[in-house]
Amino acid sequence: MPPRREGGIQTGRAVVLLVVAVLVAVVLLNKLGTGKSTTSTAAGTATTTPTTVKGGGATTTTSTTVAPIPPGQVKLLVLNGTLSGNLAGTASKKLAASPGFTTLAPDNTTSKVLTSSVYAASPQYLPSAQAVAAVYGIPASAVTTPIPSSAPIAASEKALANVVLIIGPDIAGKVAAG
Repeated sequence: MPPRREGGIQTGRAVVLLVVAVLVAVVLLNKLGTGKSTTSTAAGTATTTPTTVKGGGATTTTSTTVAPIPPGQVKLLVLNGTLSGNLAGTASKKLAASPGFTTLAPDNTTSKVLTSSVYAASPQYLPSAQAVAAVYGIPASAVTTPIPSSAPIAASEKALANVVLIIGPDIAGKVAAG
């Protein structure tokens, strides 16, 4: 009878240990959680968004935190998308008074809009744009970054603003009421 080789048993043990290690890693990663977290601060909201990159069998996750910018350092442009009344002026005054945004000259959009929207020029202004949306009950889904080229905003105004609020008929009554 040929001698028995112990290598097969050691390979089997190594495979079992590897499977157990992978299962423990999966359980730990699930317990740590994934997703987007939001932290409120006195100056606004800090948003942390994890990014997962998969490649070559390895997965790497990194998080990016967007710190809030004080309202006084945010240039807010308010545009009236209904093209009637002084809605942009009314909203500009309100948002300059509280929470204290630096407002640019209110104006009309380049064309009439059906719904309100809020744009952030870049991700660092997203917390400020979300704060503007919250003042008028605009859903978070209406907040976009960056400002799309199709937005009804004059190019000269778009270049100056960090955040843009476009007032549509859906919030016109709320804006007019002050």
